[in-house]
Amino acid sequence: MRYAGFWIRVVAYIIDAFILSTVMILIGTIWSLGSDDSTIDLIATIAQSGMVAFISFFLNWLYYAILESSEYQATLGKKLLGLHVTDEFGRRISFGRATGRYFSKLISSLILGIGYIMAAFTDRKQALHDKIASTLVIYASGTVSSVPVAQQAGAYPSVSTGSSSAYTTIRQSSSKQVVFAGFDSNGRVVRLSFEKDDPRLQQGGLMIGRDGQVVQLHVNDTSVSRMHAKIFSQDGELMIEDLKSTNGTIVNGKRLASSSAVTLPDRGNLMIGDVELSIGEF
Repeated sequence: MRYAGFWIRVVAYIIDAFILSTVMILIGTIWSLGSDDSTIDLIATIAQSGMVAFISFFLNWLYYAILESSEYQATLGKKLLGLHVTDEFGRRISFGRATGRYFSKLISSLILGIGYIMAAFTDRKQALHDKIASTLVIYASGTVSSVPVAQQAGAYPSVSTGSSSAYTTIRQSSSKQVVFAGFDSNGRVVRLSFEKDDPRLQQGGLMIGRDGQVVQLHVNDTSVSRMHAKIFSQDGELMIEDLKSTNGTIVNGKRLASSSAVTLPDRGNLMIGDVELSIGEF
């Protein structure tokens, strides 16, 4: 997964600002053509300015929320630069989340723009409003917007990389779903979902690694060991264990000791070699 950095997002913002300003100029011009100069006074001018500000507010909100939650997953500025706005699993976001992301920008602005600058130095290039809304801005190649959260791997879910066609069957269940999703270093989709009560978790666990003939989560990346890590259940809790991997396993920023296991968080990030996966429970 390639995260969009600070400066390319600045360029996208400038393009969007130009588009929105042009639309507002057109609206203002049309408005002024229909007004009678002889009747304009101070109160009318203030009222008109207030109405323009009101229209501008709603135009900006709808522009960002509708486009970023649409099938394009981007404003026109981001689209021109090949960027997408996604959730932390690389999927298309809802209108509600796009709205939350837009209004969270007020917080980024109120703290002297530091919320925006965070995109320059955070691990996944997230600005403050991205962290609040749990969103990412990434390069468009390799997104998995069409893949449902509840998609379930089959009896032998050797989940390969590539398009959403790599995923096998869909099974409905009342048990919670745990989802691992991300991209390898070549931008190919890496994904596995399973139920918390999956019997395989008690019977040897679910393997993560590069050997597609053995593991359940296949990560075809040279930085990943053949048998890199294992997910299993212990005393009702999900655990993850590093299997003496060459490049290590990191859970939410903490590196696991070789052959050691820790509790798998409900949400967070997992580093398998150089490949970053998001963890989610639904």
